[in-house]
Amino acid sequence: MSESEERTGVLVPVADTSTADETVRYAVETYEDAELHFVSVVSSFRRRGSKREEAESLLEKARIWAEETDPDASVHFEVVETKSYLFGPAEHAEIFAEYAEENGVGRIVLDPEYRVGATSPSLQPLSDEIRGEGLKLDRPPIERPTRRPSLLTRGGISRLATIFLLSYGFYLALGSFSTFDLLTGGVTAAVVAVTLERVSFQNSPTARRIPGVGLRLFLYLPYLIWEIVVANFQIAYVVLHPDLPIDPSVEEFEAAVWGGAAVTTLANSITLTPGTLTVEADGRHLYVHTLTRAAREDLLDGSLERAVRFVFYGREAMSYPKPKERGGEDGD
Repeated sequence: MSESEERTGVLVPVADTSTADETVRYAVETYEDAELHFVSVVSSFRRRGSKREEAESLLEKARIWAEETDPDASVHFEVVETKSYLFGPAEHAEIFAEYAEENGVGRIVLDPEYRVGATSPSLQPLSDEIRGEGLKLDRPPIERPTRRPSLLTRGGISRLATIFLLSYGFYLALGSFSTFDLLTGGVTAAVVAVTLERVSFQNSPTARRIPGVGLRLFLYLPYLIWEIVVANFQIAYVVLHPDLPIDPSVEEFEAAVWGGAAVTTLANSITLTPGTLTVEADGRHLYVHTLTRAAREDLLDGSLERAVRFVFYGREAMSYPKPKERGGEDGD
């Protein structure tokens, strides 16, 4: 008999998902004779205290759901806090495995909507990592009906048209105006528009703002290319230097941009610039891996952030304080 088979406890990671309540009720009903451990994982790596408060609030909801299902169930609720940065499924699986070993847990009930971060949209990698730790895995048979609102609204049409035009223009800029590129560009832009229409804009673009933002974005692109070229030379120097003078770290700062499109533009611009990589965007909070001290100083100096503010909000927004002037170095 394996060690995991000897353990009778059941671990249920709890996250703020649309199927969290169903997952809790399923675990209580299915494993009524087992010790149930409901946990919420929080990384304290340069994070604010509100993260733990959110986790505690979520576990309180789980407690209510569990008591409603079976008041006599043997349940435990705990916020599992780690000081390390949680990059992906492997780190979460390790935390689950450590908790399982300490608390006699041999099985994990995993919410179908559980996500370890924005860069891990699929449940499968996490499931594979959990099994790799020698734990049994149970996925609740929850089916959540999906209903997509109609595109035939004023906001939906404006979002669709904006993404189509931007994608089409970008495609032609990289290619040519040949008949083949015009046709394939149109098809590609249509696919991109339909796929990303609901996730690209927090607010629907309006005819009054689009020309100004479009013009400023056109001015921003050469600046971004220049920053990428300069950063490439800096990284080339580091790679070719005999001492390989790197100083990697993960920096957190609250970006002074608002709305999904602006935050996405800034996060992707940072990633496109060699030496920096946006590893997570939590609302306006960006977590950026920097390879060198110079890259870190450039990031906190906020030149890219300032340029993105110019694109989306105009010249008057450029005077906002830099990240390091706002306490960006320590995440305050």
